[in-house]
Amino acid sequence: MKLALSIFLILFTASCSSIYVQNGIDLNDKNSFVTISTDTEKNHRIFKGLDKRVVITSLNGNSLIRIGWDYHYPDVIHVNEGVQIIEVRMNHMNYYADSCLWVDAKLSENYIVRKEIENYSVAFWIANIETGERVGGICGSEPKPIST
Repeated sequence: MKLALSIFLILFTASCSSIYVQNGIDLNDKNSFVTISTDTEKNHRIFKGLDKRVVITSLNGNSLIRIGWDYHYPDVIHVNEGVQIIEVRMNHMNYYADSCLWVDAKLSENYIVRKEIENYSVAFWIANIETGERVGGICGSEPKPIST
């Protein structure tokens, strides 16, 4: 019985995790990756639809959906240095807004996806957590690789 309960709890907590780690990252070395988080509300434990949740739905074209007791997307990702393209979604009640953003991730910096709701529209951007400066931009405006 204890073994079954332990397995259930491990699976349950794993399905509730809201962090995604990009391949090749060593979580033991905090200087080897960049963290991108979202400006999300987690005020309601039971009625989650009342929160204005911002989640990351894809990273560099790969979906980040997780299947568990309920499907969900992460609100924090650990990524490698370099240009990262992320798609985000804000959920509130039965409404949602999607956007595609990019950031040139630097190892010494961490970033947050911000949102601003005005009337019936939502604006998204990425900011440096320490300075508050806007970085990156919307998809399609990212820097092109230099060809030689």
